[in-house]
Amino acid sequence: MPGDDSGDSDRADLERTESALEESEQRFRSVVQGAPDGVVILRGPVLLYMNPRAAGMLGLASPEQGIGRRITEFIHPDEVELAATRIQETLRTGIAPDAPNEYRSQSINGRELTVEIKSIRIDFDGKPAVLAFARDVTDRKALESRVAQAERLSALGVLSAGVAHEINNPLAYLLLNLEFIEQQIRLLPEDDDRETLLRRVREAQHGADRVATIVRDLRTFARDDPSSRAPVRVEDALEAAVTQAEGEIRRKARVVRRYQPVAEVLGNAARLEQVFVNLVTNAAQSMAADDPEHQTITLEISQDETTVKVNVTDTGSGMSEEVQGHIFDPFFTTKPPGVGTGLGLPICQGIVRAHGGTLEVVSTVGRGSSFVVNLPRLRDDPFPAREATSIGARPRIRGRVLIVDDDVNVGRTLSLALRKDHDVTVVTSGEGALAALRTAVGSEEFDAILCDVLMPGMTGGELLDRVRSELPGLETRFIFMSGGLFGGGTEELAEKSTNRLLEKPFNLQAVQEALHRVVSRARPRP
Repeated sequence: MPGDDSGDSDRADLERTESALEESEQRFRSVVQGAPDGVVILRGPVLLYMNPRAAGMLGLASPEQGIGRRITEFIHPDEVELAATRIQETLRTGIAPDAPNEYRSQSINGRELTVEIKSIRIDFDGKPAVLAFARDVTDRKALESRVAQAERLSALGVLSAGVAHEINNPLAYLLLNLEFIEQQIRLLPEDDDRETLLRRVREAQHGADRVATIVRDLRTFARDDPSSRAPVRVEDALEAAVTQAEGEIRRKARVVRRYQPVAEVLGNAARLEQVFVNLVTNAAQSMAADDPEHQTITLEISQDETTVKVNVTDTGSGMSEEVQGHIFDPFFTTKPPGVGTGLGLPICQGIVRAHGGTLEVVSTVGRGSSFVVNLPRLRDDPFPAREATSIGARPRIRGRVLIVDDDVNVGRTLSLALRKDHDVTVVTSGEGALAALRTAVGSEEFDAILCDVLMPGMTGGELLDRVRSELPGLETRFIFMSGGLFGGGTEELAEKSTNRLLEKPFNLQAVQEALHRVVSRARPRP
């Protein structure tokens, strides 16, 4: 019958449609199941469905373990109320926010994630539900944080350079004045008052030297250029690291030093300090607080024919073999959330390898850890024997010295300190120096020019160029003074010029030594 044929055709069409729908659902399920992002379906806070990726993000062995649980179990307590409110709002209005919401999520194994969630309202089993797509952005957020930190450090480096320069000028004349006062006090008759004055001056010198050390560390930090290499004394780099980590060390342990005389290494001082700061800080953090008398951090420096070795050993909690196998893996950390990023040791290892060295560790649970930094040593003798006699014991050659510094106090202090041995003229600008040099001819010619680098108007480098072109021969008589190696062409001058560069603050002997060499060349003894 015609009607029966029509019915058969309709049933066939229905079966094909149902088959197509079933295939489509299977394909859709396959796509969702294999999606790289987490996919969940919620009714209120209750999980009705999750794909394998979502289960893995939450630390579940399978999606079935999450069905029926509340999503708020896996959200940071501080953000549970906000998440619940947003779920209810999506169910009520059906309006999805334009941008994904960001949450801190906690897996059942304690790992904290940062996730971005985009939600929409759907019908599921005939009732309203929320379909949520979750993306793990933990690594991306960590990278953004590191980039932001790098930008802050870059800005801090520029600021540090400026601060170092501004502090070094007053610090220079402060130390020179103290040294001059000490010399004058030593000329007084020996009695209790003389010794009291000397002690007070030495205390002031000690305080000023501490400030100079801090400024020197700032300058090293500001110079941080990974491609910049120069001879480095590892003892200085290690001591700078201890100073920076002193707050962490003080309440944890005593520092024991075992330093042998060693060669310098070719490297970047700021990068090596970064390594030592990390190792020393980790050593302190491995120990319980408030027991510094019974806990130690031992710092050892030694060398063999090819290598300088720096050993940082603590009496802390130590590490298991399993942990030791992962400590150089990025993002691996045994510290609580918010304390460690898991990047310190991998970065340290990278820095040491970039210097041609190795970073090794030996550790025992309950007995502490020992990190050894091995660096190639420079072959030339880095510490030539100092001359036994001081400048004061040498035959003095009196010369005519021109001091050029825009800081009046620096010029005045240097003049006061040097006028006993030299005829000193002080000017406060490059233009004034050029005028004085043009005027001085013949027997009145200056034998040495002690010149600041960074000055308003004409800089020390520009003055040198003008003298080289207008008064050839006098350019070899320059001794430069600098409060820092940033700005004003100081770095270029230090790299290209053969003239001596004294970094402020300097002591009087360093100035006298430099002047003795230059004046001796300009005015040889009969």
